[in-house]
Amino acid sequence: MCYKSDRCDEEKDVAVSYYNFEQQNPLAQSQNSWAVFGPYYDHVLGWWQMKDDPHFLFLKYEDMTRDLTSAVKTIASFLKKDLADDAVRAVVEACSFQTMKERYAQSSYKPLQIFTRKGKIGDWKNYFTPEQNREFDAEYEDKMAGTGLTLDFE
Repeated sequence: MCYKSDRCDEEKDVAVSYYNFEQQNPLAQSQNSWAVFGPYYDHVLGWWQMKDDPHFLFLKYEDMTRDLTSAVKTIASFLKKDLADDAVRAVVEACSFQTMKERYAQSSYKPLQIFTRKGKIGDWKNYFTPEQNREFDAEYEDKMAGTGLTLDFE
């Protein structure tokens, strides 16, 4: 869980990514909020309640970023599909952040053009003030404590 001020990297990166995305969205620029549609952890916990349902697979962006090949194999297994090594490599290449960013940039659909930003873990540190960091940590600890949802941090 997130019990140290520098241990909420996943949620903070999501907040920063979403904030930057919304700042490029003309319909939401006036919001000036980290979470226009509500707290991230409320959303996550709603899905986390389904953790034991065999129809759901939970993957974390940070895990996929660190080892996309393993994530692709996990998804294939979840879908009960056997993939040859060359097929796994093709999926990994097609789903890499850089490949998706390049493809989205070429889209005629404006929201896709702004959908990808950096794809870096820990970028929240460039945006959160120390006070925002403390406030986020306190609220996160309050909301997530005792849920059984554990997150890996950089």
